[in-house]
Amino acid sequence: MRKIFKYILDLKTRQVIEMPSDAEILCAQMQKGDICIWAAANPEMATQNKIIRIFGTGGEMECTSPLSYIGTVQNLGDSLIWHVFLEE
Repeated sequence: MRKIFKYILDLKTRQVIEMPSDAEILCAQMQKGDICIWAAANPEMATQNKIIRIFGTGGEMECTSPLSYIGTVQNLGDSLIWHVFLEE
């Protein structure tokens, strides 16, 4: 049975998140000052590593692999905007 899971991201350009192999990433949002992604997945499935990329507005997107857009998040406490992608 599929469930929705939350993953808290570090604020860095590239990170690896372990999640079930059938995970469908739904969105990215700020929650209590953390960048989070939510994914629907079957927790019984084997896990696989997913590479998440975060780029700031105006920053270079240094990546040679194709990227799938997940979402844009902003922290209301400051003026920084972050764009979250899945590296294919």
